[in-house]
Amino acid sequence: MANIEIKFGCFTFSGNYIVTGYNFSNNTKSKIYNVAQRNGIVSDEERLGATTITLNVNVKGTTVDNLRTNISTMIKEISAGKRGLYLYDDRYIICQKISITQTFPRGAGMLSADFVITFRSDSGFFQSVILYSDTEIIASSPTTYILTYDGDAPSTPQIKFIANQGNAVPTISFENLNTGKKFSYSANLPENKILTIECNPDIATVENDGVNDLGNYTGDLTALELVPGDNSLKYTGDNCSIVIVYYNKFYHA
Repeated sequence: MANIEIKFGCFTFSGNYIVTGYNFSNNTKSKIYNVAQRNGIVSDEERLGATTITLNVNVKGTTVDNLRTNISTMIKEISAGKRGLYLYDDRYIICQKISITQTFPRGAGMLSADFVITFRSDSGFFQSVILYSDTEIIASSPTTYILTYDGDAPSTPQIKFIANQGNAVPTISFENLNTGKKFSYSANLPENKILTIECNPDIATVENDGVNDLGNYTGDLTALELVPGDNSLKYTGDNCSIVIVYYNKFYHA
């Protein structure tokens, strides 16, 4: 069960820092094309744009100097660059502060200050604190199996092919039948070695036994995603183990 825990990095909004309200908004992006001699339009696949999160925070102090110290502490912590912003303790979003507004409420005797703090996330998604892992032992080819993904937004996983079934793996083909996205790898994976494919666009690597081997990879490296629900994954190749590591991702907190 999730618990409310509002924090940015290691800084928790509690005690003298009370969040009185928050909101977030995101937008989608897609390109639209007009086509000559044809009705309507053509648009490409819709993608999530930046997400903006705004916190309303009341900061208290026992004296004027104490209030100023508390304000300085908060501003220093929230100005430390990109960090994880938590609204609940089980998921977070990577973002950074882009603006802050301060006012002193009337009648508070300069012992309280109200802030509106705005954060922006370029990734757009909240993600689970837990890193999930799914393992499938391949004993025949082709093999189709199900991975159930519990996020409500797509997630780009890390996929490991492990040649631990008593044989090398000369070629590999892998596809998510739900989305039609697939890739292939054409170099030999020796026995007891690991092919690691990182689909996260911030990393996007292909390594055979720890050595970069993008040249033997065919397909859009970041296109293979897990989508909400049951994902039908198809593998073609010699026997091996497949380990898929991923975070659940969400459009909301």
